[in-house]
Amino acid sequence: MNIKPKLNPLLHASMLFALAGSAAFAAEPGPASWADANKSMDYDTFMQAAKSSFPYATPEEFKLRVENDPTLKTCNATMDQPNAAQSAEIIKFEQARIQYPKDGKMVGDWQQGEKWAKGTTGGRIGFADADNPNLPSGSNCFACHVMIPGFPGGNMGPSLVGYGKRGQSPAILKYTYDHVYDSKSIVPCTIMPRYGGQGHLLTASQVADIVALLTDPQSPVNQPEKTAAK
Repeated sequence: MNIKPKLNPLLHASMLFALAGSAAFAAEPGPASWADANKSMDYDTFMQAAKSSFPYATPEEFKLRVENDPTLKTCNATMDQPNAAQSAEIIKFEQARIQYPKDGKMVGDWQQGEKWAKGTTGGRIGFADADNPNLPSGSNCFACHVMIPGFPGGNMGPSLVGYGKRGQSPAILKYTYDHVYDSKSIVPCTIMPRYGGQGHLLTASQVADIVALLTDPQSPVNQPEKTAAK
């Protein structure tokens, strides 16, 4: 579905899909619902739907859901297909916002990393039963990835089982950290969320813990299925 802007920046496609696409799918299951993807919606209608989806959101919380930064503006304008120059600009912008742990260590505690990866707290705002902002946020990695042999996971992203086979060289650790902290710094317009930093779900320390979960040989991510299932 396309949104026709009204002197406002385009809104992020993932939010549109969540509000309009999923609602259409629930109302009209089957192939007919997918036809809605090619329809247009004017800006005012979209904003009305968006606001009704976050009835308890403060103005600041709602703003976080609808205001785009330069990267999202480009991704929306190009239907997630930026050209080479636009991709280079996105990568430059996103790399500049990555922050590393103050101690310089990009590998933390894999047991804590498993906790964050399985955690689902932090993303639900604007509802009567909104997440407690005083609790540590999680990244809900298992919604999109299979990570631990024998443990359920999603298939929107690639399997990460055995990720540690890549090794623990400084280059691999930095690549992994950057990818978790800000995936768009590596793959412009990827659907994977930007997890790290102010206004996002994870701290630098939490990202380092998830890096440990992925790369530590003792992590369940890197164990044979029989061992990990015990």
